[in-house]
Amino acid sequence: MRQRFLILVLVVVGALISVTTEATGVPAATDADVTRAFRLAYEGELTDAALVRGLEVRFGEKRSPRDRVICAYLLTFSPRRLLHDPRSGYIEIVLNDPKSGEILGEEALYRLYRIRGDEAYDDGKFEISVHDHRQLLKSENRMLRDYAILKVGWGYLNLKRPNDAFQFWLENTEKALKLGLPNVSPNLLHGLALSLVENTNRKPEDITRLGALALDDTLKQQFTLGLEEGLDSLTTETEQQALATQMQSLPWRSELLAALFERSKLSGKRACRLIYWLEAPGQKLEWATQGRILESCAQWASHAEKDQKDSGLSARLEKILPLYDLHGTDRHIRFEWYRTAKHKSLACLEGVNWLSEKLDENTRKFAPVKEITEICVEAAPSLKATELATMMDQFQIGAAQSGYLNAENEPLLYLATSLLVAPKVREAFVQKLQANPDVFRSTLVPSLVAENLRKNKEGTKAAQLLALFGEQADGHVRTESIWQGLLNEKLASLIQAKQYAEALTNLEKALPIQATPKLTEPQTEMWLGVIVKMQDDKATQDRASKALQTLLTSGYALEYSKLTAAMLELSAQYGLWSDFWNTLQNKACPAFSKVASEKLKLELFEAIASDQWHVPPTEKNSDSEFNFLVNLAESLKANSPTKASQIEPVGKSIFAQDLKAVKKIEGSRQEVLGPKFSRRDRITQVTTWVQFLDRNIRQVEKRLWSSKLFYRTANLALADFCTEARSRLSKMTQISKHKADSQAQWEQFTPVLVQRLSDCEKRKNL
Repeated sequence: MRQRFLILVLVVVGALISVTTEATGVPAATDADVTRAFRLAYEGELTDAALVRGLEVRFGEKRSPRDRVICAYLLTFSPRRLLHDPRSGYIEIVLNDPKSGEILGEEALYRLYRIRGDEAYDDGKFEISVHDHRQLLKSENRMLRDYAILKVGWGYLNLKRPNDAFQFWLENTEKALKLGLPNVSPNLLHGLALSLVENTNRKPEDITRLGALALDDTLKQQFTLGLEEGLDSLTTETEQQALATQMQSLPWRSELLAALFERSKLSGKRACRLIYWLEAPGQKLEWATQGRILESCAQWASHAEKDQKDSGLSARLEKILPLYDLHGTDRHIRFEWYRTAKHKSLACLEGVNWLSEKLDENTRKFAPVKEITEICVEAAPSLKATELATMMDQFQIGAAQSGYLNAENEPLLYLATSLLVAPKVREAFVQKLQANPDVFRSTLVPSLVAENLRKNKEGTKAAQLLALFGEQADGHVRTESIWQGLLNEKLASLIQAKQYAEALTNLEKALPIQATPKLTEPQTEMWLGVIVKMQDDKATQDRASKALQTLLTSGYALEYSKLTAAMLELSAQYGLWSDFWNTLQNKACPAFSKVASEKLKLELFEAIASDQWHVPPTEKNSDSEFNFLVNLAESLKANSPTKASQIEPVGKSIFAQDLKAVKKIEGSRQEVLGPKFSRRDRITQVTTWVQFLDRNIRQVEKRLWSSKLFYRTANLALADFCTEARSRLSKMTQISKHKADSQAQWEQFTPVLVQRLSDCEKRKNL
């Protein structure tokens, strides 16, 4: 190409004739200038303003047509800012001259066709653009041809001739593939896909030809991008359906669909465009792509704002969703759609079917049991008889797997129990149980139904149902809980009416405390609940205390670790300190700091401080927090603020702040009465004493002390201070006048302070 260009330069320059200058004084370009212009044009563009002007002068002279074509061609290499006349004029002169091809060579003309074609495209003159870019198809330059192919197709698209664009691009793709993959432009596949979508005149043979293209992954990716862009232009359901139907014959349709979804999966709205591409309903949904498309679209359609709703799409989803064979977690697609679309009955039935399947541990985690339960409870009043019958069948199957009644371990039973709040569902269950007692005899279902009947004040039906089933192999525990529920309700009613003696009598009769059989943990807890209520009733306190003592001596506090703390606390409240100590000292009992509540710690502290109980002198407890409470109570009881202030709290003691307050008073007392402070002048000393009294008396009275012992100890510290301060004050008055003192001020201040200190000493009796 370079050699052909240089030959053209020599031929053209040899044909030029030397000229003089224009009337303007600007010299016309010489033959040497023309030669240099060709060289510069080959390197890029003509930016030499003088050279460009010289070529314009030469072009304007009456030269041969050949010379004018050459000058016009060279001037097309110049930037527009250097040209006096539009560049398009020079292009027209060259292209309109029938001999320009002989003068310049065809490749030179292709450059001008491209310039004019590009400018026409930018100006929206697509007929001209298509014409000029078609001329480039004759070029030997592959890159130029590829460019022209793209431009021609885009020109057709802009002229609203998508069929022409598709046919043109498809034909050129087929030609390129025959030459080998490296000859295919990826952008060509992008345009081909776009024109396919926009081409409403596409025929089955078009898809056949498209499917015959041997495309590699890169070309398929570009085709996918073009198709995705084209799908945005389809605004009606008819257009979407037509394209999806025709594309079913494409051999690599599944691969294409997967790629389209991967690009749209972050947008449910875009995934909905692919809903028309799904396989015909009636077979198991292929989850990897089709199921995810259905899921993503259904979720978006469910939560879309009103102004984004597509009635056609919603109708299609509602029509096709029931036709797919969904299992396990795939069911959530249909469940979520029904739920958000307010089809409560359908959502409930879908959820029941879901939970009735055998769910492994991992699958169960993804089952929205509580959501299914909520929608079923809402739907229960409006369920039809046929729907209720369907549900009962599912519960019959799942109920054979009885277990702990919670959402994770037995989701179907959990759902059934929640549904029993609806009278219509309870009645359906009763009828089902009465009609098929043998099916449910070894399950928890009869007990569950009976319990709900009791809670809803249908005790007669509950009794009849339990009588029908008698002793159930797996249901006796549940039956016992129903019975205990009845007892609890009766006891609560008696206690609320303050009939404590009758409540206690009923409990003693129903659940006697004996060695064998031992009470269960719930039964023991029921006893503790009643004993707590008896504390304020003097008539039953002794009976309750004896019952508690029996529980403690029988080892129930250690039998049921969850009840240990409660029983220790109750033993303290009832003053059963010997039983408290024996239980605490048992090796099976957890450490005091582990089981003691704040209330128990306070009870223990007060008992020791008030001499209600003492730790046996020959016995010890290794728990540091227990020993701290004992030592603290003994110190405060000894009326020694100094001794108490030397104790350090252990753990998160409830007395830590009170102890800190006592320590602070005692520390301040020792400071203001210490030898260092006594060296100050007497006015300073007594003024500080007054400030000490004001500050600490105010804090002692304002503080909410955890125990009266702390209040008394704090007042003892203040009284001790006042006694010593009054003694020192009497000595100060005997000292001769200090040179810095104001005798008049001292004599006026002393009687007031003496009275203050005397009053303060009386705090030791508080």
